[in-house]
Amino acid sequence: MKRALEDPRAAIRRSWELLAETVFRTANIETENLNPYSDEMSRALKRLEGDTRFSEGLIHSIKRLHEIARKVFYQSQWAYDPSPDDAQEFVVYSAAARSDLGEEVK
Repeated sequence: MKRALEDPRAAIRRSWELLAETVFRTANIETENLNPYSDEMSRALKRLEGDTRFSEGLIHSIKRLHEIARKVFYQSQWAYDPSPDDAQEFVVYSAAARSDLGEEVK
C-alpha cells in the first residue's frame, strides 16, 4: 500500500505480476512471461473462465485488473496516470483475486 501512495504505476505493475503468477499456476500454464498481452495470459484466462470452481464475479474482476495492467504496461504516464487511490484499489482487488484463486496472501 505504501508503494501505491508513492508510485501508483509501480504498485499496479507489481500487483499484476503477483496476480499473473497465481493465474498461471491455477491455470496450469508454465511461463515466466507476466506480460498482460501475452498469448499465455489469454490462454490462462480462457482456462479460468471454463473452470466451474471460480465465479463469474472473480473472472470479471481479474479481467478488469488485466485491462488496467495493460494500460500501465503499454500506455505512457500521460495517456494513463493512475492516482494513488486507483493503485490502492488495484492492490486490494488483486490480493483478493489471488486469495480467491487459492493462494495464501500475506
